[in-house]
Amino acid sequence: MTRDQRKQLLEYVSSGLDVEAAAVQIGLSMREVRKAGVKYAQQLDEAYGTGSARLRGRLLKAALTTDDLKVIQNLLEQRAITEADKPLERIERIIINPPCWKCHAVQPLPSAGLPTARKPINDQAPSNGKSNGEAKA
Repeated sequence: MTRDQRKQLLEYVSSGLDVEAAAVQIGLSMREVRKAGVKYAQQLDEAYGTGSARLRGRLLKAALTTDDLKVIQNLLEQRAITEADKPLERIERIIINPPCWKCHAVQPLPSAGLPTARKPINDQAPSNGKSNGEAKA
């Protein structure tokens, strides 16, 4: 497969054709497409996702102009199924620090890297740099 054929295949797939139909348009066999390698397969996968999004956009636009609610319902169900199949990649906890209601100044959070005061165990501070549970030697 030549560089121009690879580029043209990616363009066809990203415009909405599936890989087989795009290969037929160019005159390639699927065997040649499979031999292109892993990196090119990833590019085709991304182009397929883009093409699918373009097709869904066209379909939604047509459904909205013709008031075809069944098509819109099917699109939303398909989107929910697709999102459910994606693995969880990252969990974040975002803490929003509201300003003081009296002075409207934003106070720094303890998690911002500032040292926090710690109460000593048994109300005794260590005097020799050792923890409270250790005896003086």
